[in-house]
Amino acid sequence: MDIGRPGASLDREYQRRKQSRENRVRARFPRLGGVYLTLTGQPATTRALATGAEGERQVASRLEKACGDEVLFLHNRRLGKRRHDGDIDHLAIAASGIYVIDAKHYKDATVRVRRTGGLLSPLKEQLLINGRDRTNLIAGSTKQLDALLVALDNHPLAASVSATSLLCFRNADLPFWGDAEIAGVRVQALRGTIKLLRRNGPLTASDRRSLHRHLAIELPPA
Repeated sequence: MDIGRPGASLDREYQRRKQSRENRVRARFPRLGGVYLTLTGQPATTRALATGAEGERQVASRLEKACGDEVLFLHNRRLGKRRHDGDIDHLAIAASGIYVIDAKHYKDATVRVRRTGGLLSPLKEQLLINGRDRTNLIAGSTKQLDALLVALDNHPLAASVSATSLLCFRNADLPFWGDAEIAGVRVQALRGTIKLLRRNGPLTASDRRSLHRHLAIELPPA
């Protein structure tokens, strides 16, 4: 069974952009292209891909080490056998259910969920990262959860297994009280994610192995 390689999709995109830029520069400056590349370095958007890939690898390592054999993982999965419109960073099959984990690396960032309105006006929920509205991240997590539910549809445990989507922030500042949630997506630090995955639940070891094998087929490596 191929459980996937954390960060593989971001690694491939990083290498593609890096090689494309190098080819353009060397074609334009045949003699000095190497010097130019050394002096200028990679654009910030390209470097962010490498940072994200390393973040996914570190999250996977921490989760696997902390959870041991009680939680089964799949990494870097497509959203379906014929889909190429996104991927899932990590899938965790635990005793308490299945978790779709979208790893986020915002070093030392302050992450908060803000709610305004209610009673006399519509309730508005926002995900704030360093004060900036990043609620758009929730749509990606919801899309990944929908893909999981479709993949589970023909499994015998589909009707009874709990499925949860969460944003896992590594090296960020989150509230230490309670659990943050927005539009049904949990917002967790890495430590909180580990605690969540280690909770007791109804899925037996045999159930978890069956779900693991099923999802490895239905959601192939990206």
